[in-house]
Amino acid sequence: MAVYLYYQPTPLGTDGVVLWCMQFLFVFSVVNVSPVSLGNYVYPSWADGIGWLMFALAVTLIPIFAVGQAVKLRHENPALSAKVNKFLNTIQAIIDGE
Repeated sequence: MAVYLYYQPTPLGTDGVVLWCMQFLFVFSVVNVSPVSLGNYVYPSWADGIGWLMFALAVTLIPIFAVGQAVKLRHENPALSAKVNKFLNTIQAIIDGE
């Protein structure tokens, strides 16, 4: 792959730029939080905490569910699991430059 592109691509963009941008946006959004308000009423900080907790719970359940489905797939259908492993090994070989 590197022969055709003249550089070695990474899974998350050129040298992980996409990953760095996502991390920056997440940290910036957490640090730059202002209290939620509606008109003149400012909601209490515990309400903001509950909102962040609900957000974190919803976001973390996605990869947990994906891992659970992958484990379930591996046990239910070994042939499909072998195809997925072959695909992932091919991707890893491309990344390693083999």
